[in-house]
Amino acid sequence: MRIKIVIGLLMSFVSWGVTAQIVEINLSVLTDELPVEITSERIAVVIDEGSAWKATARLLHANFKQMGIDAMLYLNYKEVHGGQDVMRKTLNLMDKRQIKWVIFIEQKTAKRTLTIAKFSKDHLVEVASKAWQVTGTTAIETLLQLAVKMRTMDLSYSNYLIPELPEYLFKWSLFKGTQYPSYPSQVKKAPLAISLFSQINMDGLTLNSEQMESLKAYNQQVERNNEKMKALFQDYPYKVVFMEDQTDEQFFEKRYQFVLRYAYHQGDRLRELLGYRSEPTAINYVSTVASQEHQAVKEIPKETYVFKFYIQQTISGDIYVGSAYDADHTWEEALNNFKTGMMKQFAK
Repeated sequence: MRIKIVIGLLMSFVSWGVTAQIVEINLSVLTDELPVEITSERIAVVIDEGSAWKATARLLHANFKQMGIDAMLYLNYKEVHGGQDVMRKTLNLMDKRQIKWVIFIEQKTAKRTLTIAKFSKDHLVEVASKAWQVTGTTAIETLLQLAVKMRTMDLSYSNYLIPELPEYLFKWSLFKGTQYPSYPSQVKKAPLAISLFSQINMDGLTLNSEQMESLKAYNQQVERNNEKMKALFQDYPYKVVFMEDQTDEQFFEKRYQFVLRYAYHQGDRLRELLGYRSEPTAINYVSTVASQEHQAVKEIPKETYVFKFYIQQTISGDIYVGSAYDADHTWEEALNNFKTGMMKQFAK
């Protein structure tokens, strides 16, 4: 099969947004061996970029189609990591779609990287597994390197029904029950489980010193965030239990009926995930935020990525989003907004 690079399309792609490094790539073992399954198995593309990521997806998809790569799903890296429950359910959906490989698109300073790694429904990629990577100063360079590598290999091409346009992960809900614009009064008596941020288990991993340092730094940041979360509940008058994140079923087996979680997404998509009424004509969303003396409001553009906390009932799948929409720019602000609103309501 002839491999063709759609250079005309890619020339219009000026730059990729600079974001934090993809932690999964740092924990992979780079190899010169490109997976031979790249043209015969299903692939998801995860793009670490800002609001223009869908334009990037369209440009990449035109090239992958020419290469015979069945990139059947495109996701934004921020959105994959949009909360522990969000990530768990996203990975489950990817597994059901029989995704076998992940192509990461990332910018590091002035360089672009394209990395291909084995998919894992537990961690997005198999930690410490082999990954193939190319780096270039432009998007074209990385795709040309991939094409050149593919020409040197005896690949089996079986992806002949690749769609013309990229597909995104839309129209799925974060919960299976009912959305309540309130707080569950039961948590005044029953303990509220607080789902902590998750570290990556280092046991049994074969990593080099640089990777170990990267993983340690990641886990240390997680620990600092968990300490911040615990500190934010020092003035909360009801019982809470801080726990490692787990599924609803696992929480329920331990007799915890209510779990505090968060979601992180662009405002309009976040509201959709959490069951809010659609407001297609809205430019901004009004968020109720906590201040020292009272609750105030702020307007946040709907395309802005924000955090929103909610309480999930483990047995029914119902969620309680609070009496006011209280998303905010940081998780600390969003948690304080939600907790303050809940305490104010319970004090009445």
